[in-house]
Amino acid sequence: MSSTPAAQEASSPAKSPTLAVAFLGVLAGIQLIDPAVANIAIVEASQSLGMTGSVVALAASISTLALAATVLPMGMMADRLGRRKILGAALIIAIVGDVIVALSPITAGYLAGRALAGVGVGATLAAAFAYVRFVARPGKVASALGLWNLVMVGFFIVGSLVGGQLAGINWRIAMLLVPAIAGVCLLLVPIILPAMPKVSGARPDYLGMFIIAIAMIAFLYGVAQASSGLRNPAFLIPTLAGLVLFGVYYAVERKVANPIFPPALFASGVFAAAAVSGIAWNFAQATVQLQTSNFWQYVQNFTPGQVALGQTAMMISFGAAGVLAGRLMKPGMRSLTLMGFGFVGLSGGLLLLAFVVDSTPYWVMALMLFIFGFGLAFVSVPQSALFVAEAPKSSFGPVTSFRTTVGQLGYAMGFAVSSALVGAFGTRNLISRLEEAGVPSSQLGKAVDDVRLFMQSGKDASGETAKEAISDLGPAYAAGFNWAVGISGIAVGLLGIITILLLLIGFKQVKAEAADSKETPDPASSS
Repeated sequence: MSSTPAAQEASSPAKSPTLAVAFLGVLAGIQLIDPAVANIAIVEASQSLGMTGSVVALAASISTLALAATVLPMGMMADRLGRRKILGAALIIAIVGDVIVALSPITAGYLAGRALAGVGVGATLAAAFAYVRFVARPGKVASALGLWNLVMVGFFIVGSLVGGQLAGINWRIAMLLVPAIAGVCLLLVPIILPAMPKVSGARPDYLGMFIIAIAMIAFLYGVAQASSGLRNPAFLIPTLAGLVLFGVYYAVERKVANPIFPPALFASGVFAAAAVSGIAWNFAQATVQLQTSNFWQYVQNFTPGQVALGQTAMMISFGAAGVLAGRLMKPGMRSLTLMGFGFVGLSGGLLLLAFVVDSTPYWVMALMLFIFGFGLAFVSVPQSALFVAEAPKSSFGPVTSFRTTVGQLGYAMGFAVSSALVGAFGTRNLISRLEEAGVPSSQLGKAVDDVRLFMQSGKDASGETAKEAISDLGPAYAAGFNWAVGISGIAVGLLGIITILLLLIGFKQVKAEAADSKETPDPASSS
């Protein structure tokens, strides 16, 4: 693993390391609040701007695509130009983007603004994460990451609740929340955060950055279409193209003299474990956030406000356990043990949710979500520390930004896969219920379409068959929910086993490298 920079050996360069880390948590929380508020406001915004179904889907995902395409180049620019400068620029971009969204009278302006906001909040998150090691007290990086996680989650809870209330007034007002927060943070950045030294290097690998950007856009766009069917060309073509481009990117990076970050990292068991675990916990979080929200809405008839409050059980335990994980964490086997317990919590929480029914009280689900939240923290905090430890000084920005890239991949896959599973098993259950109710087979297809329309727009379809189908939505969705979270729990458990094996391999590699360095004579002493 790479060593801590010399500037940190003596003391933290921040006037108040604790305040600096907490402020970085606030900055990271902006990236969580922005899409949450946008998702709450999208229904009213789409109606106001006259968006069609396909455009609504693009409007909901365009910020994520822009973030994924630009986060690595922004990390590289932070190394070369100065991380504090890029952080300030990222906040300005986020402000401009969401202000455009709030003021735009047309769909094109909304889309352009959300794309800009995605670039800004993504770069803000990556810069905030990379800053933690620099401002943390010597030997306290893991504890600092725990505090960073706590503040980020806490700020997200407050910000999303405020955003939800503002959206109830007007969606345009809600979209000004992030610009307001970012504006205050922009003024505080030079006061709280010290400037990080620039990292000089060779000419950037523009080809590699272009390939990885296109690969991310293609793959994420394709995965987002999974709910329409795994055989659908809209899913297959971009997803496969993205995978091919990932392979092309790896081949290119192995041959160029100035890769975005060292290809040798891909051969490191520890780095591979950090990547796999990042995909796993983001996949699990996306699955739980989306599917519990839909379960409460469609099965238990929660209001949007109740749904938002329902998620707090998971987020509170996520934040609190993150502090505990940071304090308990030590290099080596301690990290492995924490991740092991974390994956038990993640997989176990998902498997417990697979047994809920339409009459399950909230407090029972809250206990399951509390367990799941602990699992999230015990995986995500050590995973963050692994990325920080593995990042070489020469490419610190891109490597730490890759954590965000990995997270976006896992989160998108969690949304898409869980939606596809709920759709498949829920539709099967719905058709079975309609057949038992005596609905003719010739009308089943239209009944399913009516239910999908109801879920997308909230509008009831006319006709007795449609009413029967919509009345069966709750039990059918519950059945699909059970299968989706159960299968996801098994998948996350398997990813946990792979992570542990990769960590064991990585620790052996570190020991072997240490032994080799001791056996290799010092050229200076032999001359």
